[in-house]
Amino acid sequence: PIAVPVHAGKGFLVHVASMRTEEGALHEWARLQRTKPELFKDLSPTLVTTKVGDKGVFYRLYAGTLPDDTSARALCAVLQPDGGYCAIVKN
Repeated sequence: PIAVPVHAGKGFLVHVASMRTEEGALHEWARLQRTKPELFKDLSPTLVTTKVGDKGVFYRLYAGTLPDDTSARALCAVLQPDGGYCAIVKN
């Protein structure tokens, strides 16, 4: 998978989606940038492949890097009312 390097141990990432394919995750990133450019224009995508029990492989899509927990919470506060998934992860 394509992963944008992030500075380990610095800032926060926001988990915004989990998709079944890498292509699906990248498509979701493009959709987020198109529909909410003011939120995602300065962020980069990070994809992490994970196996979820007997459900198979998923591509977790993270947006980041955000400088602090407050910034990450502010992003989630905007995404969640529209039904968006959001989980904050310390980088």
